[in-house]
Parts: sequence; C-alpha cells; structure tokens
Amino acid sequence: MINVRYELYGTEKLGKRHINNAMRRTLYAVGVRWVRRYLKLHFGNRATRRYGYAPRSGEAGSGRPFRGSYTQRKLKSQGHTRPLEHSGEGKRLALYGKKSIKATATGGQKAEAQVTITLPRKFNRVNPKSKTRPPDEIRATNATELEELAVFLTEQSERELTKEGAAAGAVAILETT
Repeated sequence: MINVRYELYGTEKLGKRHINNAMRRTLYAVGVRWVRRYLKLHFGNRATRRYGYAPRSGEAGSGRPFRGSYTQRKLKSQGHTRPLEHSGEGKRLALYGKKSIKATATGGQKAEAQVTITLPRKFNRVNPKSKTRPPDEIRATNATELEELAVFLTEQSERELTKEGAAAGAVAILETT
C-alpha cells in the first residue's frame, strides 16, 4: 500500500467531487506505474540490497552457515538464490497474473489517499519463527522510487485537474506501509 499526502493549489473553483475524481484517477495511474516499473525489481538478484530484505538462512548476515541451509537447498534444486522466488510460480503470478489496483481519495484540497495493490496470496505466508516478511518485502519501496512516484503524481495530477477545469497542481508526499 502506498499512502499519499497531498496539498492542491489552484483548485478553488472546483468542487470536492471533481477534485476527488481527478485524484482517484491520478492515484490509479501511480499504482499502475509502480506495478509496471518497480514490481519486477523485487525479484532480481539486487533486490536484497535495494529494498533491505532480511537475509535468508545461510546468506551473509543471517547467523547460519551456508551448508545445509535454505539458501543452499534452493541453489541446488532451483539453480538460483533470488529473493521472493523459489520455483517461479509466485513471480509469474505477481508479474503476469491478475492484479487489483484500488485508489482512494477523499478530502479535497488537503488530504491523504491510498493506493492498494492486491498481489498473489502466495506472498502472504509468513513463518512466525523467521525474520523474513514476504508481504512487507514485495510491497517495499526505496527513497528513489518514492521520489520518482512523487514527481509522476504531481505531473499526473496537474493533467487530471486540468481536465476537470482547473489551472492546478499538487504537492505530494508519498509513504509506504
């Protein structure tokens, strides 16, 4: 989920409904952009460093030796040690399966909004004894991505609000939860 706080300017002539409709379309576009640009990065070899994932058993920093670990078994059976991917089924479902993007915007001029992206249930499984949290890891964003999404949100909101009849823009602050 991506939480957005925004402040609009130049929308005094627009009603709250027009503002919310424009912001909902904008936030939906932000969700689509995240799915198309950033979701696939979570399955690469560099994802552990990029998003700060907890080390898997047998990896450096995990406190467990490589020999006999999950990482060794995965390397032997699957031929890779990529995070969030074992056989590739979850990756296929996340990247190519059906996704639901829901944008919520209420409040008008100054408001908070959410973009919720539903991903495969496979990523909701959490071992309570493990430090890894796949649901949090697959939805993680880093500072660079948030900056890029904030710029995109500002540009997109200006386009959408202009369609509604305002000479407006938005100042956006994005967070993830």
